[in-house]
Amino acid sequence: MPELVVHVSERERDLRTHENRLLALREAFGELKAKAIQANKVNECSLTKVAKKAGVNKMYLTGNKQFAETGVADRYRAIGQAVLKFREDFQAGKISSDDENKTKALEAELAKVKASVHPYFLELQTSKFASEFLRDELKKAENSNLLLRAKILEMSERQGVVSSSVKSAIAFTERLVRTVISPDKHLIVNGEYLFRDENLQNQSWLKSYDELEEALGRTYSKRLYVLVGLPCSGKTTWAEKAELYPDRHPIIFDATNLTRYERESLVHRFKRFSNVRKCCVYFDTPMTVIRDRNSNNRTRDKQLSNEELDVKMNKLQLPDPYKEKWIDEMIVIRDDE
Repeated sequence: MPELVVHVSERERDLRTHENRLLALREAFGELKAKAIQANKVNECSLTKVAKKAGVNKMYLTGNKQFAETGVADRYRAIGQAVLKFREDFQAGKISSDDENKTKALEAELAKVKASVHPYFLELQTSKFASEFLRDELKKAENSNLLLRAKILEMSERQGVVSSSVKSAIAFTERLVRTVISPDKHLIVNGEYLFRDENLQNQSWLKSYDELEEALGRTYSKRLYVLVGLPCSGKTTWAEKAELYPDRHPIIFDATNLTRYERESLVHRFKRFSNVRKCCVYFDTPMTVIRDRNSNNRTRDKQLSNEELDVKMNKLQLPDPYKEKWIDEMIVIRDDE
């Protein structure tokens, strides 16, 4: 809006009352003060400009004008002193814009909130550490339980007597306890999935090979499930929840394993281990479902572009048990939802 400036010529007599002049001075001071703060220029607000904008002689503000009424000169002088005080504070850096004041207030409030939740954050971290520790301990206990039950079965078989209770106990345990190995698990750093980090990918596969070697080295009979499928085809969900054959301890290698070369290289790497049946599990999931899951069910750090999905789709070689001699058994999972 254009500024309203009251111009009073020296020859034109100001007929306003003192109250009206004082009000005009206060309004002019307020507007010019805001303008100075916004422009970050102290000279936008001065005695001369305030007096001019209010249409009042500058002498009123400096105290050089005498009045017959008692106390009137002091009231004009007080406004002039307020203008001078504002300029002094402004030049000393004590005046901030409204946005700066609000920012400082919000920062102070944020500091208070952080201080108030800090004890709960520490408690959460402690609980998280305890939870991870207990989960690891539970996994160790389950593995020990499985080993003991397998030894019982092995001893019973040697003696030629295997009770139905022993068989059912072993079957139940092997359905419950499964070893799932996935390179993806090692790509999560500080809660972030870093699948585009090539060095980290190489490390994750080496760690997974070590885990697979340890699992295959156990003395009892095993079944290795090699999962094959595009990202978002349902592999990880199946690995965690599928009903598995109860006759052997299940070891699941959860990775895309898209090409025949990748699958045969994996199996050849561990061919020295005996008493292992190898089951190929292929996930025949439509691309429309895969794209939908990738967009809607995955966190942003795990999402692939459509181009990346197309590259993987073109890379996929369907497993064929007649050509890939390592395959002892094959399961095809069709998921259209």
